[in-house]
Amino acid sequence: MGSGTCTPCGLSFFSDEDSKGPFMACPLHSETTSTGSTSVDQCNCSRGSYASTSTSTCTACSIGFTTSATGASTIDQCVVPIIGMVLVSGEGRAANMRLKQDKLRAVDTVQKVKEQEHIGPMSAACQVCESGQIPNAEQTACQNCLPSQYSIAGEVQCRLCNSIDGEVSTNPGSSKCEFCGPGFRSDSTSNSCVKCLKSTYSNGGSDSCMPCNDNEISPNQAKFCTPCDPGTVPTAEGNECRNCPAGTHAPFGSSNCLACNLPGEFSAVKAPFCSKALPGSEPNLQRTESSPCPAGSKSESGLNCTICDGPGEFSPEGASVCSKALPGSRPNQQRTGPQFCPAGTKSESGEECAVCSGGGEYSHEGASSCNTALPGSFVNSLKTDTTFCPPGRYSSGAVITSCENCDGGFISGGGRGYCTICEAGKKSNEFHTECVTCPPGKFSGTASSECSSCEMGKFVGKSGQENCEFCPVNKKSMGDFNECECKDGFVSVGKSCVCGAGKTLENGVCVFCAAGTFKDGVGNEQCRSCNLHAVLGSFSTTSSIALALNATSEVEPPISSYNCSCAQGEYRNLAEHDPELPIDPETHIGMCVSCDKKDGVICSKAGLTLETLVIEKGWWRYDSLSKDVTQCYFESACEQLDENQPSFEKPFNLTRQCRSGHHGPICNVCDAGFVKSVSGECKQCVAEDGDVNVPWQLYALMVTVGVIIFYIVRKQSKHLKNKSAAEQLAHFRRDKVSTLGKIRTKMKILASFFQILSQFENVLQIRFPPLFENFSRWVGAVFNLDALQMVKVGCIIQTNFYTKLVGMTLLPIVITFLIFAVAGLHTMCVKEEEKRRKIVDRAVSLFLVLTYLVFVSVSMTVFFTFGCRSYGDQPGQYLFLDQSISCDTEKHANYRNYAIVMILVYPVGITALYAYLLITHRAALQEEGREDNPALVKIAFLWDDYELDKWWFEIFECFKRQMLTGMLVFTAKGSHGQIVFATLLAFMSFGTYLRFSPFIEDEDDRKMVGGGGEVEMGSMSDIYGSKNEVVAGGMNPIARRAEPKLKVSSDGLLDFTKSGGACETFSSFPPPKQKQKQKQKKKCEEDFAPPPAPQSNNDNNWDTHYSEEHEADYYVHRESGETVWLRPTGGG
Repeated sequence: MGSGTCTPCGLSFFSDEDSKGPFMACPLHSETTSTGSTSVDQCNCSRGSYASTSTSTCTACSIGFTTSATGASTIDQCVVPIIGMVLVSGEGRAANMRLKQDKLRAVDTVQKVKEQEHIGPMSAACQVCESGQIPNAEQTACQNCLPSQYSIAGEVQCRLCNSIDGEVSTNPGSSKCEFCGPGFRSDSTSNSCVKCLKSTYSNGGSDSCMPCNDNEISPNQAKFCTPCDPGTVPTAEGNECRNCPAGTHAPFGSSNCLACNLPGEFSAVKAPFCSKALPGSEPNLQRTESSPCPAGSKSESGLNCTICDGPGEFSPEGASVCSKALPGSRPNQQRTGPQFCPAGTKSESGEECAVCSGGGEYSHEGASSCNTALPGSFVNSLKTDTTFCPPGRYSSGAVITSCENCDGGFISGGGRGYCTICEAGKKSNEFHTECVTCPPGKFSGTASSECSSCEMGKFVGKSGQENCEFCPVNKKSMGDFNECECKDGFVSVGKSCVCGAGKTLENGVCVFCAAGTFKDGVGNEQCRSCNLHAVLGSFSTTSSIALALNATSEVEPPISSYNCSCAQGEYRNLAEHDPELPIDPETHIGMCVSCDKKDGVICSKAGLTLETLVIEKGWWRYDSLSKDVTQCYFESACEQLDENQPSFEKPFNLTRQCRSGHHGPICNVCDAGFVKSVSGECKQCVAEDGDVNVPWQLYALMVTVGVIIFYIVRKQSKHLKNKSAAEQLAHFRRDKVSTLGKIRTKMKILASFFQILSQFENVLQIRFPPLFENFSRWVGAVFNLDALQMVKVGCIIQTNFYTKLVGMTLLPIVITFLIFAVAGLHTMCVKEEEKRRKIVDRAVSLFLVLTYLVFVSVSMTVFFTFGCRSYGDQPGQYLFLDQSISCDTEKHANYRNYAIVMILVYPVGITALYAYLLITHRAALQEEGREDNPALVKIAFLWDDYELDKWWFEIFECFKRQMLTGMLVFTAKGSHGQIVFATLLAFMSFGTYLRFSPFIEDEDDRKMVGGGGEVEMGSMSDIYGSKNEVVAGGMNPIARRAEPKLKVSSDGLLDFTKSGGACETFSSFPPPKQKQKQKQKKKCEEDFAPPPAPQSNNDNNWDTHYSEEHEADYYVHRESGETVWLRPTGGG
């Protein structure tokens, strides 16, 4: 009801129909059976009580009695099990019946007890319920009162707490109600005391909190409300007061902040009232404060500021009225104060400044009127003052606004009324203030404003001149026309101009010397012939070649004999680089040399010199002056990149001949980190990931050697066990089951052939076709046991020829020591003499086989220590097997001494050993049945393949292989004589095979004869195939070309005449060179045979002519007039 809505009354409560207050509780010991009761009549006596007829109220049954239900109307309905007692035994029903039968007796007894005011236990089976509990319906147990209820001990019904008066019981089984004090209210829903919220309060003992007034606040659990101070109002939550913002106010008791919006009002924060602005100020837009009126405005009543916009009005800041400007001034643009009128203007009333616009008018600053300029002056552009006319200008009156400029050729001083004229040879300056004299190279007439330049071909040598003069002959005006200089192509000699070097006079113009001519001095004479006076065989110059090639850069004239160049297919060689050239050094500096017989160079362009020769890929030269171009051992090593090649302007680049990984002579030395393959290529040892690249060939060689040894040992143990010497020998000789026996002799022949042939490239410098060359290098490495090169040991340890020499000479000695050491240890363990002899024989046999295997390879290596040669024109000699080793060092001299000792051990020692063994057994070797001789078994490989009377042939084989390989290094190295000597040896060897046919098998004889023929042809091929010769005496230096016929003149000079030309006479040279020069003359005449006339469709209508100007012959067709020059005049 307190909240404005009707709520049904709870149990034990009722509300009259006319009651407007809170509902009322039923009388004592009575209750309602349902909610919403409207009358006290609906309150029935509670259980344990009855209606008393005398009092019309409910009376509780006597102690120890109770009723079975509510609404008992007589005392008779009270029974014994009442007054808070319950039966605790299982005989409750029977006991109740007995109690009812003894009702009267029990009433009497209880009455007696009451009278005695003592109650004892009526039955041992009943007990009293405690406070907060009542008996259940069966009276078998006590149960707790519900929340919002309570009971006193012994009561049979729970009583309700009066929540309207602020009573609650929160927990079940309460013995009393809790009172909700100030700041709290009772809540029947939660059966608890609840705090009053913000903006509400409670004095206690109520089920609701009262709201605060609009201008009051309270926090949670408030006992009362507090009003806000003036200037503050409650917040929306109602728990605190907030300040009113600036521009608003709140009087005492106000619940809202009120705006200060009346004219002139403003307020600060927490204002209880609005303030009023003073005169000269106004509130700001937000009404938070008052501020002075800005300059240029006023405020008379403090309401708002208005602009001072009346004529001449202004005001300072905070003004309540506007001020007025004085004459000669005006308000500034912002009307904040007065300012003087600027010069050139006036103000008569103090309002606006007017410009002095009348003729000749001006004024100073702050003027109230304008002044007029005086005669002879003019007003400046700003109308602020008068000024005299400056120099160069004039005026005719005083009331003009500016002075006029003097015309060109006239001048004036300051303040002049007229201009003065300039005389001839002078001009007025830029400002017309003075007359300036014309400098040399220029002239002028009277009243000129500019000095004019002379025409081309004229000049003015003095200043202040009226006219120009003509330049002397062959001269032209200089850029400034103050003097004359020589025309283009002419040079000054004294006071005259003549053609410079490399040019000749033609039709009054200096032109380049024609192709094949030059001029090294100044003058107007004709150019000289390159062929006759500079380079023999030269009919072009660097200038003519550049012009023919349409050179984009500026072409220099042929000013020197060094500008004379050679035609395509030739190159220029100078006597200063080759003193042996067949020319006269007094008349010629060099000659053109044909490239036809020079391998390794490319002469596809004209104008080549020895320095600019283009080298082919696969060739090498020592320096830019080297005439000897050498073929590289590995063609791709000399890659000769395009940027390395010389050009018409740049010489040969020596540093870029070799590809990456190669350097040294003929690019045949490997860089660090590279190792040379059998073919000669330097391959990198380190892989991309940085690991050392161990050659696979090393593993392959180890596996191959192991397999071969295993095969031989296995075959020997299988086929030769328990066989006699003769049987063993027969097995190795002709046993068809043995594969080794089938190919052994043929392998010996093949090995001998390739051991010899593979060394021709190194010893005789013979080059074969690339495919066969690589094949022979690989086969030679195999048959010569060059393991270091095949397996690329250089990737593991650093090696060179010295390593190979020491390794190949000491390793057989070490193996020999091991063979005999093992044999010696074996004989110490064997007692039978026969077995000990066989062990020794086998050791000797193994030793002899070892000597045979290493004889050629080790002997060649030892001999090659002396195999030194030079490469190209490079000074010094290098080992031809290892160009990293110089033969001119003391270290190499020591190794040569070591090699001499090894020659005695291997080439001489092994050959002598074979000769000794064969000669001492020669009688037995010529007998039939020698296979059965045990003494011959261990040297069988020396005689086994030969016929009886050819027992000595292995000695010849040893001598032949040494002579055709290593011994050749001592015979005329690198010459044709060495090749001829090798060819004679090959012929002798070939003839010996044909004469003796030493092998038992005819097939082997045929193979040996064929191999000898191949060796002979290989040695002869170098005689006919060697082409990389240099230009020297005896060779034709000039390719046969169509040139004018030669004729000897009386003065001994090489010259061309109308009769067909001449060759230099060599008769005028003094002895002892006269005979040599006569030979050269004859050779020159042969080379310059007359050319045939041009032939076109069998047309012979050509006439021969000669040009003195160009010093060359030419043909003219009789009908068409076509001209054909023997040497083109415009190019190479």
